[in-house]
Amino acid sequence: MSRFVLTLASVIILFFNTAQAADYSWSNSTGDYSNPRDACDGAASISYPGWGRTLQSLVVNDDTASCRYIVFSPSDGSGYYFDTSAHRNGSSCPAGSTYNDKTGACDPAPGGKCSPKKGQSSQKMHWLSTTDEPSGEISVDGCAASVKSFLCLTAAPSTYSCTGNAEFTGEELQPMPTGAASDCAGKDCSKDDPQDGTTNDPCIKQDTGAGYTCTSKVEDSKVGETSCGTANGVYVCTPVTKPVKTTISQSTAQQQTANSDGSLTTKNVTTTTKTTCVADKCSSTSYTTTTKGGTTSTGQSVPESSTCTGKGCPSQTGSGGGGGGGNSKDGEQGSADSSSDCSKPPSCDGDEFLCAILDQNFKDSCALRAEPTAKEKAASDQAIQKEVAEVEANQQQMDSDVSGLLSGFKAAAQPGSAGGKCYPDKEFEISGRTVAMPFSKICDPLILLRYAIIAGAYLLAARILTREA
Repeated sequence: MSRFVLTLASVIILFFNTAQAADYSWSNSTGDYSNPRDACDGAASISYPGWGRTLQSLVVNDDTASCRYIVFSPSDGSGYYFDTSAHRNGSSCPAGSTYNDKTGACDPAPGGKCSPKKGQSSQKMHWLSTTDEPSGEISVDGCAASVKSFLCLTAAPSTYSCTGNAEFTGEELQPMPTGAASDCAGKDCSKDDPQDGTTNDPCIKQDTGAGYTCTSKVEDSKVGETSCGTANGVYVCTPVTKPVKTTISQSTAQQQTANSDGSLTTKNVTTTTKTTCVADKCSSTSYTTTTKGGTTSTGQSVPESSTCTGKGCPSQTGSGGGGGGGNSKDGEQGSADSSSDCSKPPSCDGDEFLCAILDQNFKDSCALRAEPTAKEKAASDQAIQKEVAEVEANQQQMDSDVSGLLSGFKAAAQPGSAGGKCYPDKEFEISGRTVAMPFSKICDPLILLRYAIIAGAYLLAARILTREA
């Protein structure tokens, strides 16, 4: 008996503790609700379905709530009083909310959903930013967090991929357009980091009928680092190394003009733009190089001449004119010359990007003026000889076919052949005299002439076809 009593007591205590630990709820014969107003509305809608209603009073007294409604008949609009009640269960409001003894509801605590997180520190977070520098406050699941320490890999212009930790302030904060911060571990913390690298989009020529146009671009990026953190209540971001991005784009248009004397004039116009960004500060220079050349009426190459206009022109000497020093990428003086001799590349001492452009222009120009190599000439001659041999073979076959046809025509024209039918001799009587027309004597020559004409036409047609082929 004593064991039974002990077990029953344990069950009662467990039930009591479970009930005490439950969140507040309000119930009546229609179900359980989070607040007494919803419980009363549930009873009114079931008791008077389809009727209009107005809540006249709601009185909460400890764990009991009493409600009075005026309900309106849908048939004639007459009103009646309706009283109902609800009972409170549970022991407390959910975490982050407080009990309202006037309404019986659990109201959200000041600060909303982020209030319970106040003072908590994040573990490790990853965060993206495209502002001028990382902010001292970030959004984590809609809650504000104050940056404690971050190391950001940076790319120009304005890209920050940061990893570090922060402390929640308890306030709500909507994420920036670039996205919110998120917890990360291992490789996930660096998956969006910018990378060093060079991209090269080569010049792909588009034929214009009288030359070509094309655009090329070379882009070189160097990643920087920025260290951010709070010291003595002050948030500071310090660049360790600044990111650098250099972009060189070229637009080239070539125009070839055939002159009346048989010569050819070639004109290349190349516009080069160089943009350099250090962090968020960018500067650009642009210049246009015009190169003229071509061939004489006898096919000889005309020496090229070049001119350059605009800020950033590389210095030139020789046929391009000019002389003097050009600016290197570090502001130092440099020099360059032009060359129309394809066996001697132009010399260049200065900006490595501008020197690369000069070298590429030289190679393109020489490629346009280059004569066929011995291998290319041999391949061309072999192809021509093959075509000639095929034409001669076809001609011989045609002659053989025509010769056989003529032999057949001659055989058909011999007496007794079945090559045709002659009219018999015809006699006419004129003025009492009989005149004979000897068709049999001229029939064979006429048949031979007919076949000869057909054979000649066949041979002429065959000659014309082989000549066009």
